[in-house]
Amino acid sequence: MKKTFKVKHKEFAENPTNVDQAVRQCTRMVHKLAQKWTRNHYNEYNDIVQQGFMGVCEAWNRFDGTKYQEKGYKFSTYAWLWIRAYMKAYAETNWKRLNNTTPLDKHEFRLETYDIDESAIFLEAEISKFAPEDRQIFDMRKEGYTFNEIARETSFENLHKVRNRFLELCEKIEAA
Repeated sequence: MKKTFKVKHKEFAENPTNVDQAVRQCTRMVHKLAQKWTRNHYNEYNDIVQQGFMGVCEAWNRFDGTKYQEKGYKFSTYAWLWIRAYMKAYAETNWKRLNNTTPLDKHEFRLETYDIDESAIFLEAEISKFAPEDRQIFDMRKEGYTFNEIARETSFENLHKVRNRFLELCEKIEAA
């Protein structure tokens, strides 16, 4: 006996016939997934949404003739896999610096340069103006500590607070 499911939204009742319909059909799903992916990366929301729509287009290009279509799955079910894949790929490549648990790259902030230049001197001067705890964050990152290790050594409670403070300080330096 074949189970039948009642479709909650009319827009998912039929498979789209062109890419525009596919994008319109999956818009809510893309935004919903983007909200989940950007819980800690609010400023990346629009980029993640864009990646989601690229996933919809990829799903549209590949859906015809797949085993999913042959078994009678709806396009939105297939598209969800591609939307998630594109969002995940974007997050993995672009969020490493922001949610870093690996040691600091030696060229970050140009503190270890072979030639002495004015920007490195300016950067050191700006860091020296910070509070001792903020300077400790920069010094520990420069030495290769992870945000998690810095959180354990300082008064910050977790790596997210350390990372957010580090990013705030970076913005102050860039603004100066």
